[in-house]
Amino acid sequence: MPNQQLITHARGHVTGEYAQNTVYLTGERVSDAGFYQNIRLSVQPSIGSAETCIRPAEDSGYNPRLFLGRMTDAPTEQILLSIASGGSGAIGYYSVYGYENGALRTLMTTAQYNNAFQYQVNYLAQYRVQVISLANGLEYLIDISGRSGEYLSSLYHTDGSLKAQQQGFASDLSLLYPADIAGNGVYALIGYQEISGLYRADALGYMINTLQWQNGRFALTNQMLGVLGTQA
Repeated sequence: MPNQQLITHARGHVTGEYAQNTVYLTGERVSDAGFYQNIRLSVQPSIGSAETCIRPAEDSGYNPRLFLGRMTDAPTEQILLSIASGGSGAIGYYSVYGYENGALRTLMTTAQYNNAFQYQVNYLAQYRVQVISLANGLEYLIDISGRSGEYLSSLYHTDGSLKAQQQGFASDLSLLYPADIAGNGVYALIGYQEISGLYRADALGYMINTLQWQNGRFALTNQMLGVLGTQA
């Protein structure tokens, strides 16, 4: 593509060859705010080998960036591509790539993550919100009794019973970052999804999922609900 320009690059042992490889991220810059479209990821193997170029599932957005590190049980490093959507929900696009049998393949995408981690968010009596994780069947409860009187009175009778059935919702993946939790040089992936009540800005907390490579895929190994604090 004639309008492609270099966004960023990184070096690491990606293909399994002795020498390090260079990973390039290119795209067409649309605005001075850092928005790119037609983003492409390419890996340059050792001298004499052909370059591998792929188009990410989400190929446009802001501030595209790369991270190289071991995220699987392979002896090589994998590639984490991160792109900000720029929307009001602070949604991010993330893809993980790695070499298997000499070929670069996609190990995880944002769409796969969002399909795997979904939630039911229900308002309950006595000023509580129930979050059910459909991925593992776990239940979490959020105490909203510290919310403003106007907020609570719109939902509850004075005895704490609900005026009507009300549901909240969980946003798509907003943040995915690598963390060497075990200190062994292998990175887990930690993902954040915001839990909201009546509307998008009515934030109640975050579902925080830790994924580690198991049996050929990124599997859920830990899940927490991060609750927003209220004034004591």
